[in-house]
Amino acid sequence: MSKLGRILIKSLQEAIEMVKPSAGAEPSGPVAKSGIDGRAVGSIPATGAKVNPLHGPARWPKRGDTMKFLGRNGYDHELRAAMEVFNIGQEYKVRDCEVGDWSHCIWFEDFPYSWNGVMFELVG
Repeated sequence: MSKLGRILIKSLQEAIEMVKPSAGAEPSGPVAKSGIDGRAVGSIPATGAKVNPLHGPARWPKRGDTMKFLGRNGYDHELRAAMEVFNIGQEYKVRDCEVGDWSHCIWFEDFPYSWNGVMFELVG
């Protein structure tokens, strides 16, 4: 096995250890629920925080947060629609955010519809 392969395997093992649930831990906070037992999906059960193994717990936007439109990411049809409504680099106030298993949608004050959160960046 190559050195790169060993490094990747070690990184994955560390990431798995990081997200292993604690014995008897219950999820808390606003996380997606799934399955017969209602466990949190894609979260650390002890905290309910969504996790990216490479970057740690995510900070999802909440009402009143400011997001900047990046003008990139998302599906082509979503980005085309957003480019007609938002200005690249402009900041917008969050009205609501819904986090799913594979994506998150953001509603902004003074704008209709929800928008794919990957097209925006949390400001400060």
